Amino acid sequence: MRALVVVLLATLCLALHARPALAGAWHNRYLRHQNATSEPHGIGRQLQASESCKTSKDCTKPKICVGGTCTCPVLYRGNDTMCAPTVLPDGTSDWCVMPVNSEVFLKYAKGKYDENKRKRKRNFWNPDNAQWKFFGDATQSKLSKFRDNNAFAKCAVVGSSNSLTKREQGELIDSHGVVIRFNAAPTRGFQKYVGKRTTLRVQNIRYCGSSSRDEHCIHYSRNQDPKSHQCKRWRRCKRVNLHNQVVEYIQHYWRIVPNPPGIKDRGKSDAKLSAGFFGIVLAMHVCAEVNIFGFSQGERHYYKKGDKKFMKGKPFYKRHRWLWESACMNKLREGAYPGVKVYN
Repeated sequence: MRALVVVLLATLCLALHARPALAGAWHNRYLRHQNATSEPHGIGRQLQASESCKTSKDCTKPKICVGGTCTCPVLYRGNDTMCAPTVLPDGTSDWCVMPVNSEVFLKYAKGKYDENKRKRKRNFWNPDNAQWKFFGDATQSKLSKFRDNNAFAKCAVVGSSNSLTKREQGELIDSHGVVIRFNAAPTRGFQKYVGKRTTLRVQNIRYCGSSSRDEHCIHYSRNQDPKSHQCKRWRRCKRVNLHNQVVEYIQHYWRIVPNPPGIKDRGKSDAKLSAGFFGIVLAMHVCAEVNIFGFSQGERHYYKKGDKKFMKGKPFYKRHRWLWESACMNKLREGAYPGVKVYN
């Protein structure tokens, strides 16, 4: 009898130890990197199940209040309780939009940090001190009102394709809690097509500081210091800082993730994410629903661009990994990620 009890207890212990494997490799990896954070969109805190809410203040971060229920951002639907990264069965999630706090990126960052330390080069942020935040600490007060008022429940990412002028979607775009635009894309004169509201504007060095009243500007280059930056117009907008790990994620994304299957891209090996693609990635990290407008391929801009001499001598196809970004956009159009819809 005693031997039987011992066998039963041993069997029970083995079963309990085996259960975590059922959650999936990505979920287990994610749980190992959890930590609490006070930043508005920190990723990785242990969450409560079945949270009800009136505003996002009632939700454990990074969840957003949607229709009275605390909901994970679209890139973290792998487990609705823990907000684990979304995993797609066809492997798209391995390369299309990989979370900034993925184990793959952590491993790359650690290797780069150790290499630079040995060579006494300018160093990567130290992954041993990673807090897995998307925005810098100074941004907390700037964006907290949007999170607390449930604005991140539904976000519009508005590109610059001329396809926008073929449909009057301005009111639909303005109905979103957060509207993300790029560079100097105007709204005046195009309101019925592109809307008039802008919450966040992602900009490269050519357009940094170009903004209207009440907009928040995000410059997505490696240099996030306005005092040392060659752009002198930051004082014109409410500047939003990205966390150091996100800046490096932008710079090294296509070096880290596997190449999209069957697609060759002529872009430079060190090409960073384009502003438009980063805006989509940003929204998928922090919004419960993401609607994308104006990203049709092969279309010109809906407005006349300014300085054509900008980036002279650098072939257009080498500036970014356009074909790989396009492959990911096609996956989004097909509805690969629940909660993401591409309009045009």
